[in-house]
Amino acid sequence: MCGRATLTCPPEVLAEHFGVALPASLVLPRFNITPSQPMLVVRATRSGSPADREAVMARWGLVPHWAEDASIGARCAQARRETIAQSAAFRDAFRARRCLVAVDGYYEWRRAHPQQKKTGAATPHWVHRGDGAPFALAGVWERWTTPEGERVETCAVITTEARGDVAQLHHRMPVVVPRERFSAWLAASPTGASELLSQIAEESAEGLACRAVSPRVNRPEHDDAACLEPATADAPLAPEPQLTFRF
Repeated sequence: MCGRATLTCPPEVLAEHFGVALPASLVLPRFNITPSQPMLVVRATRSGSPADREAVMARWGLVPHWAEDASIGARCAQARRETIAQSAAFRDAFRARRCLVAVDGYYEWRRAHPQQKKTGAATPHWVHRGDGAPFALAGVWERWTTPEGERVETCAVITTEARGDVAQLHHRMPVVVPRERFSAWLAASPTGASELLSQIAEESAEGLACRAVSPRVNRPEHDDAACLEPATADAPLAPEPQLTFRF
């Protein structure tokens, strides 16, 4: 679920949508962002004001601050809405380090036969806003220090039950944070964040559209506009790619 993402819109559109200055390390456009690669995240600053935000790059695959090594990040690209407040890996970040993960789409794979296992033949679909605008996925971030003393910032996307057209592709989907709820999500208390998460999860499919795209996206080394080309009738089916991490 949501194992790949895109961020292809112009930087000025991103900056205006999220109300932030973009980090110099941001590379655009991105047509195939995979776990273990940097994602653009927006978070509250230390000022404490919900209106004060900053945009940074964080590696996709959360490594808890208490982890002995980074390998746990391979299992922590996504956090379930239903358990995030209790999960040992995510609860500290959920209480104090929530963020907005900036995308303008993500990929989901639909199997030719839904009863098949994950390894069944599948067609990639691009899930995006119908108006082409960027949007925010609910996320959490963490700062982990390596044994050598290097600080590494990582993040995870929060998922919920799929709704709307997205439910035809997969039973899970990311929680989408509406623009008018950005400040509330970043500044809420832990209890308030849980309540808000349940509310916005119900609306996460609103405004989203899905279309089948080229199987080129199945290979993580492919990161170009051809990944978004419409699927053709004779496009070969391929096994749904499994999440790969390179921590």
